[in-house]
Amino acid sequence: MSVSVIQQLAERLQTSEPGNAHEQRELFERIRELRSAFDGPLDPESHRYLEAAGMLVAYLARMGSLAGEDVRTIAVRLLRSAAEVEVSAAEASAAGASAPTRAPTPPVRPQAFPQLRPHAQPPAAVPRAEENARTATDVMGDMLLGQILLQRGHILDEHIQQAMKVQRGSKLRLGDIFVKIGACSRAQVAEALNHQAQIRRVRDNLAESEPQKPQVDTRGTGLKLVGEAMIGEILVERNVITRRQLERALEVQKQTGARIGDALVKLGATTIDQIEQALHFQGRERRFGGKGSPTQPGKGASDGKR
Repeated sequence: MSVSVIQQLAERLQTSEPGNAHEQRELFERIRELRSAFDGPLDPESHRYLEAAGMLVAYLARMGSLAGEDVRTIAVRLLRSAAEVEVSAAEASAAGASAPTRAPTPPVRPQAFPQLRPHAQPPAAVPRAEENARTATDVMGDMLLGQILLQRGHILDEHIQQAMKVQRGSKLRLGDIFVKIGACSRAQVAEALNHQAQIRRVRDNLAESEPQKPQVDTRGTGLKLVGEAMIGEILVERNVITRRQLERALEVQKQTGARIGDALVKLGATTIDQIEQALHFQGRERRFGGKGSPTQPGKGASDGKR
């Protein structure tokens, strides 16, 4: 049931009007309900996809047509990927249920052993949380990288879908997977990550002077707004700001066109140094890995330093 619902949400979002705030809010509520009330456990990866999609749809509902097509495109891709994960999980579960059961192992007869001196038992292994567990903002970052490469003509949409499937069974970052499947070169990924880092920078984009005049070439505006949504969610995720403070900043952004970092600072929610520290920490986790990376010292592909 959850698969068909997710697929319907993806199709509805695809055909929705970005400027229809009521419809976008309704879609956001449906996604939130799906994450909390459904007929079976969601796969952890599809849960992350839905959470990331919900973040973007919430941003779309608040910003309307200002958010651009990229926000909606990425959210639709995430919903469809969540449905694919659920299908794969259901198939794996069905295959496991239909597998023949093994015959019970006959009991072993007790044997006499020499008495051993008591000794300290090793401590029981404590279950550990998954190391380097991906978050919804990590998913958003991967999708932003894919969209940058797609807009630059380095990859195709099917490459993003293929890379996402590979990623589900590995701990590789999406950029590494693009290179491994031959979708693009390592240099192209590094360049896109540099662009992504520039989108997320805060200090250089603070509107301390007069508002900038609209530029004739507006390419990348939607991607910048995806980066804006990422910044807000990262700050909430790392407890730098509250959800309510982010909502107030988004209202300021919608009314004045200010960057999200500028709005948060002017509202007194945080400082620019706190914002950059959180983004720098998150940026270090998103550096392009693998041997032979063209990234040179002092020019981290996604490092927040300048």
